[in-house]
Amino acid sequence: MDLNIKQLSFHYDVRRCTEEDVSDIYELCKGNPTYYHHMKMEPTCENIKSVLTELPPGVTMKDKFFLGFYRERELIAILDLITGYPDAETAYIGWFMMKKALQGKGIGSQMIGEILCCLKTAGFQCVRLGYVKGNPESEGFWRKNGFLPTGKESKTESYTAVIMQRPLEECGGIRLIRATDAWLDSVIRIRLEMLKVVNDLPEDASFDEKFVNASENYFKKADQTTVLAVDREVIGCATICYIELMPTFDHPTGKRAHIMNVYTRKNYRRQGIAYQMMKMLMEEARQRGVTEISLDATAQGRPLYERCGFVDNQEGMVFSIKK
Repeated sequence: MDLNIKQLSFHYDVRRCTEEDVSDIYELCKGNPTYYHHMKMEPTCENIKSVLTELPPGVTMKDKFFLGFYRERELIAILDLITGYPDAETAYIGWFMMKKALQGKGIGSQMIGEILCCLKTAGFQCVRLGYVKGNPESEGFWRKNGFLPTGKESKTESYTAVIMQRPLEECGGIRLIRATDAWLDSVIRIRLEMLKVVNDLPEDASFDEKFVNASENYFKKADQTTVLAVDREVIGCATICYIELMPTFDHPTGKRAHIMNVYTRKNYRRQGIAYQMMKMLMEEARQRGVTEISLDATAQGRPLYERCGFVDNQEGMVFSIKK
C-alpha cells in the first residue's frame, strides 16, 4: 500500500529523518526523562542512530518510515512507523514522542488522529503498537486515542511491552475527534460556515468582530465539548453545552445540557456522520451524570434527532430580553 507521508498531517511539515537529524532528535528525547526511566536506559546519539534503521523480522527499509514533524523549522515530534507489519493490512507504530512542552494540550492526540486517518485512506485496517508496561502516562495516552490491549506482551531484557491495537473503521474514512484548543480556528471556521448555510447567507458574508471574538472566548472557556468530523479537513461539527441548575425531583443532580452547532457539509450528508457525532456527545453527557439534553430542531434536522431518541417537549416557556 502506498503511503504519502505529506498527508500524515495538515498542521505540520512531515519528512523522513536521517543521521543529520540525530542531534535534534536527541534534544527532543532528552526532554522526556519519564519515558527513558521506564525503558531503563538513557538517550544517546548512538542508540537514536541505531533506531533509524532498526527493523522487525521480515521487514525491509522500504516499509519503515522514521519521520519528523516540524513546526516551521522546529522538530516537535517523531514517529517510527512500519507498514505492512505484522500483516499486510496492519501498520505498526514503533515509537511516537512529542516535545515535552507541547504535551498535555491535545496536540499529540490531534496528530495521532491525522496519522490514523491517513493510514485508513491508504488502505490499512488497523494499527498496532507496544507501550512499556508500568508506564501509566503512555498507557493513558494510547487508551485515550482508542487503542486497547490485545492480551499479548513482548519481553526484552530491560522491559515488557504491552501490545495494543486499534481498528480503523469509524465512520468510513471520516474520523471524529473532540476539539481541543489546537483546533480552535477550525471550530470557528466550520461554525461560521454553518451559520451562513442555516441563515441562507451568501458565501462572502462577514461577521461582526465582537461576535467572532465572543465565540472564540466561549469555546476556550465554557464547559462544552465540540466534536469535529474530519476528512483531510473539517467537514462537520456538533457541540454540547453543559448547564448546572438547581436540583429538582426529576433532575436531582441539576446537571443538564444543550446540543447545538450540529452541521455537516452538503456532500457528506446522509452518511451517518451527524448521527455518530450526536451519539458521541450523548454518551459523554450520560457519563457526566446529565439527566436531560435539550436542543432546538429545524425541520431538516428533526428526523436525525428523533432517530437519536429526542421527543417534543411542551413544558417550557421563554422570554426574550430585547436590547
